[in-house]
Amino acid sequence: MSADRAIELAISFLLKSQHNDGWWADFALAPGPSNVWVTAYIGRILALQESAEAREAAKRAWLWLSERESEGWGYNLLTPHDADSTVWALKLAEAIGVTQTASVESGYRFLRQHVKPPGGVATYATDREIRKFIFAPPSLSFDGWCKPQLCVTAAAAGIDQLNTEVCGFLRENQSSDGRWRSYWWCEDEYATAFAASALNKQNTQQDAERIERAINWTLTRVSKEGSVSSYVRPDGSPFATALVIRLLSISNDRERVKDILERAVQWLKTQQQANGSWTASAGLRVPPPDMRNPENYNQWVINKKIQGGISLDQNGLFTTATALETLSTVL
Repeated sequence: MSADRAIELAISFLLKSQHNDGWWADFALAPGPSNVWVTAYIGRILALQESAEAREAAKRAWLWLSERESEGWGYNLLTPHDADSTVWALKLAEAIGVTQTASVESGYRFLRQHVKPPGGVATYATDREIRKFIFAPPSLSFDGWCKPQLCVTAAAAGIDQLNTEVCGFLRENQSSDGRWRSYWWCEDEYATAFAASALNKQNTQQDAERIERAINWTLTRVSKEGSVSSYVRPDGSPFATALVIRLLSISNDRERVKDILERAVQWLKTQQQANGSWTASAGLRVPPPDMRNPENYNQWVINKKIQGGISLDQNGLFTTATALETLSTVL
């Protein structure tokens, strides 16, 4: 199948999955599915497509989001606002060109409250609202949820207003093997792909070297078939593979990564289903609020809806949107 046809089918699947009011819903945590964060994420990707229908769907998504929040956005309409959801809502606003609005300006102000020394972005600026929401006892620390996280910072660094300010945190926290660790995701490919993309904007020799170290790690992750395994999809994750493709595509040495890149792209295309979607493979994990290093925890339970659990995007929307963005930007 050609890349153009794969993109067309993916867009069709996402458009058919959009609610008449403009939102999408995916994942399943204790507060229910995510309709706010997921809508912002998918909407931004559709806003960047050549398809007029896709861009119109993105505008409907933004209209729904902007009418329901006054300062920041959250996982869904029930949960306290958080930095990560707000990042994606602002990215959607930027993609459709509506940054000069009151809701966007308040969103930027809200997001800046979550930038903490030494320059990283925390999911929650304070524990006040989220502690009340999950009925946490006063004795429970929120050192994990309220400290800067690499996956949140990497996504936030894609916003021009924050890029320079937070990239220093990413530089200081690259692992020795080249990756960046994800906090809320099973896949380190998430934080690594977005961190490398943010540093690529800086266009410095030192950052180019950091990106190549990340690519060296990534090259070890691709199987001979072209897939990348993950905790939730050990036989091959379309979500992780799409993120790896995105990272490999910014290598300064395209000849070095050419064969592996082509193999990964081919595998990703073959995994697309007849309805245009990819199998759910985005593993959203919820560490306990006091957990600072979830990579050291080994008791995760898939489909558990509270702390210690991993939720897959059961509708395949998040994975499909991620694969769509990769195919539409890399090919």
